[in-house]
Amino acid sequence: NKYPKQMNRTNALAICKEVWEGLWIRSMVSKSIKVIDDILLKTCESIRTGRKFPRNHKVKKPPAMEYKQL
Repeated sequence: NKYPKQMNRTNALAICKEVWEGLWIRSMVSKSIKVIDDILLKTCESIRTGRKFPRNHKVKKPPAMEYKQL
């Protein structure tokens, strides 16, 4: 592959939440782990270098006089 790959952490956490109960049941442990592995391998994404852009931070305006604390 042209770029290195990295696991998508958001998808990994969502999958673990769904399959969490299956890890505690003795008969479903191996099946649950296999499902997690298969899904995580499919959701790997490429890391592309030089793809960071500066964020535009907005300046906060002071609150209106009507909402000023006494």
